[in-house]
Amino acid sequence: MGLTRLQYNIDEMKNDEFINQYIALVKSIAGKYNKSGVPFGDLVQEGLLGLLHAKKNYNSKQNTLFSTYAYPWIHKRIREYAKKESTRGFAELDENILENTPEQASPGTDETGINLPDSLNQIEKTILKHLFEDRMPLDKIALLLGLKRERVRQIKQKALRKMKINNNLTQSLYPLKTGTV
Repeated sequence: MGLTRLQYNIDEMKNDEFINQYIALVKSIAGKYNKSGVPFGDLVQEGLLGLLHAKKNYNSKQNTLFSTYAYPWIHKRIREYAKKESTRGFAELDENILENTPEQASPGTDETGINLPDSLNQIEKTILKHLFEDRMPLDKIALLLGLKRERVRQIKQKALRKMKINNNLTQSLYPLKTGTV
């Protein structure tokens, strides 16, 4: 298998020249994570770090194209960054919601009297309150909370599952007695 002359000269290329050669590969991988809510430029920057890591560890004596070797390094770096950033944004959102939510009168009950289980976190309670008390559609809740509509739907589903599990557990521990007053 004949590798191109470029493959043998990877170590000798300057970083600017090297990045220009492989930026399209990095951008194509970053594009797959573009819907993660993380800015595309940040994904590309992180991918470039993966590219430089691959350059540092690449052994041109292997009969492997550099792009084939670099792909998993770039992909891993972008994937981990996107996951970390989307989680960090969600944690910041949780803090903002806690700051903007009125204090609860008693555990599990908000000021309007809706009884929500303590197993729900604050964002789940907020979404359910907007959905069922305020009759607000998912897209408006998403806009209000700075989330995507799909993410609000997922949180709603998770909260409803938690409530169902909680309800099933309660019923199994304290079955309804029929015929008693």
